[in-house]
Amino acid sequence: MDRDEWFRCYYEDVILMNNSDNKRRTQALLKYKKLPEVTVSSFGSRVPKQRSYTGRKPVIPSALADTLCADLSIIQELLEKLNTVLGTSYTLGTAGVRSVLEDCISKKYDFGTAYAHLRPFWYSDLTTTVDDLCEREVQYRRMLEDVLVNDIIIYPRVPPRRVWDLYSNRVVPWYVARQRPWAISHAWMDKCSRQDVLTAINGCEWPVPIPEHTSLDHIRIEMLNLGAEYVWLDVLCLRQQGGLMEGLRMEEWKVDVPTIGSVYAGADKVVCYLSGLGWPLNREAYYSEDDRCWFKRAWTLQEIGEHMIIGGGTGNEVLQARFEEILSWLHRKNGQHRVYDVLSQMQERVSTNPVDKVAGMAYLLHSDSIPAYHGEQSEEDAWSLLVDVAAHQCQWDLLFLYPQPGDGTKAWRPSWRQVMTVIPQEQHHSNLQIGCWNQDGKTDANAYYNGYIIEEAFVQGLFGVHDLLEEFAKEFGLLEEFGLLEEFDMKTLAKYIKSAKEFDMFSKEFRKQLVESAKEWAKEWAQEWAHSWAQKWTQKWTQMWTQMWVHWPGRFESSSQRRIAQRIAQRITERFAQRITERFAQRFTPEEFAEEFVEEFVKYVKELDLGERHYRVGQLVVKDYTRTECSFKITASHQHPIPDGTYTLLGTMAKSSGIHWVIGRRLPDGRLQKVSIAQMNMEVASMDSLVSQSIAKRASTTILA
Repeated sequence: MDRDEWFRCYYEDVILMNNSDNKRRTQALLKYKKLPEVTVSSFGSRVPKQRSYTGRKPVIPSALADTLCADLSIIQELLEKLNTVLGTSYTLGTAGVRSVLEDCISKKYDFGTAYAHLRPFWYSDLTTTVDDLCEREVQYRRMLEDVLVNDIIIYPRVPPRRVWDLYSNRVVPWYVARQRPWAISHAWMDKCSRQDVLTAINGCEWPVPIPEHTSLDHIRIEMLNLGAEYVWLDVLCLRQQGGLMEGLRMEEWKVDVPTIGSVYAGADKVVCYLSGLGWPLNREAYYSEDDRCWFKRAWTLQEIGEHMIIGGGTGNEVLQARFEEILSWLHRKNGQHRVYDVLSQMQERVSTNPVDKVAGMAYLLHSDSIPAYHGEQSEEDAWSLLVDVAAHQCQWDLLFLYPQPGDGTKAWRPSWRQVMTVIPQEQHHSNLQIGCWNQDGKTDANAYYNGYIIEEAFVQGLFGVHDLLEEFAKEFGLLEEFGLLEEFDMKTLAKYIKSAKEFDMFSKEFRKQLVESAKEWAKEWAQEWAHSWAQKWTQKWTQMWTQMWVHWPGRFESSSQRRIAQRIAQRITERFAQRITERFAQRFTPEEFAEEFVEEFVKYVKELDLGERHYRVGQLVVKDYTRTECSFKITASHQHPIPDGTYTLLGTMAKSSGIHWVIGRRLPDGRLQKVSIAQMNMEVASMDSLVSQSIAKRASTTILA
């Protein structure tokens, strides 16, 4: 079965509920409005919305949910419970009632499970309910089996395997609910800060890891207060380690883990517990240096979306608004899901299993299909499989914008090690044809480029990298003084110096933000630092700098720029620590502190000024249709050396930046091996003019090494 056939077969299961589902859902919502109010409570939470829920939705208490249907003395008692909860007056003679109740008893359901299965059908014809549920189960199992072809998930937007029904407080198969759930995003706590709980909510199928000082009851009540009916929560809905069926977990994870991104993208709303699952929101959620912080976890990158709600609110509106601003900024930044944006952010994130950083990007790269998950797989292998099936735009970015040839299994694309080390600073986007021959689901087939090509051209003038390094030599004394040479090689340092220079552009904004947001902090520090500067300077500075990023989001989108900003600022403050200490002792005002700091900051940045971005300029020498030699100016904005020589060039147009070239050499088997990349400005030549002179050819298929 291929992707199109799969989609046609399971369209209604994936895209929308069928007409009967919609009709039942509409009818149920109208009935709910007439139900009496119910209240469920839980004690011990510092989050107001976690203490109790009161409303007309047919929510049942956990004690009732835990009651076994077989423990009810007669079938009539089970019916009475359902009538009470759902506001009906059915009898055993009502069409279909006896059959559905007997089915629940025969399957040894507790009341919560029976209620979860019957509620979607209760207000409609029950005569076919048992058969309908059986057919749905068979269909859904088939759908999950068919979606995995040769270890490739051919349709990533497959619905989740399970959802948490908040009304019944039971985890049920998706085919029972058949409606879009909410999703909960959180970062797992350290093992010492959580406990594994066996709960009837998921039928005790596996231990559920829950942080200390909270409970599933707290989370359920808060989600009910927010308006959810069905929720996807990984610890409940994704089979966890430690259950009785560990082998089944590994099979389920092949599909369930790679498609987590689809769950969040398709969720009605996403509730984020930034401080930990069920925990009250606190400012340390952003400032924490702990690798388990929500903002540092690899998995949470794909969970950022448009309809996000911050959970665990304690009534601190200022803190709530601050985090909403941060999440909004992250969503805007992630909105286009460009490969280098995603990779840049993933560089900063961590995962317990290294391969999860690759798996956590699968949905973000807009792939039509994604590899199955294998936890024991190496990062390089997982990355290779992912790129093979990635969207064409992603493949184009890796081919045309990464300056170095890949040092892994393929030269045309960077290896995982490379993209986790260096990200191109300049990014352009265009439409073109590049893809993978992927016959019968195989991911190791040859990649090809179907576009413009210059079969033979001489490239010169793009080899030297020492011109820029010579200028750095003049700065050795200053750079060594601040310890920067210990951290970076010289080519890497070039990017960081450029990043530092850019801070000069924002000095006015920085001064304004510093004065406005740090007034109170500065007053407190003035009193404290006058007595204990040496011990507390580094810690206080780190806190202040981190806090500044909350008020200054989005100024620097590059992770390398953010890192060097923090380092340079810390060097400056250490350099002038004694002088500022004396000022504080004299009751230095926040305004004076800001002025002093910014003056020194800008002065230091200007000392590192190495001029504008260094583009290397070379020549592309070719022959036209008359065999006349023509020369065109080409540029390289990177520092990877391109030796003078004869090459084959692949080209594509970008609307804003002219022609992009991949410079490569033909191998004996005819494949093209990438050497580097270069650009040709629109003023120099257009692709049409190169084609008209028979310098370039269009629609030539080239297999890439």
